[in-house]
Amino acid sequence: MSLSLSAKRTITLVTMDVLIVAELTYAFLRCANTTADFSETFLSSYVPLFVPTIVIAFIILRRIKRREAALMEALDDSTAFE
Repeated sequence: MSLSLSAKRTITLVTMDVLIVAELTYAFLRCANTTADFSETFLSSYVPLFVPTIVIAFIILRRIKRREAALMEALDDSTAFE
């Protein structure tokens, strides 16, 4: 089963959103269960999870965009000869 590039982009974005909400939930839960400073605890628990999520999603989305561009270029080239 091969998904279209649009479906892959949608799945990537939905997955990224769900992961960010889960990361926020984890960070707030950790802040609520500690007596340390809220800001320090939040940043130390959220940022290490958030940054890789965004970077990986950006890389995946960029790959999908490149494939779309290559596909559009191939379609343009194939219709140019007709």
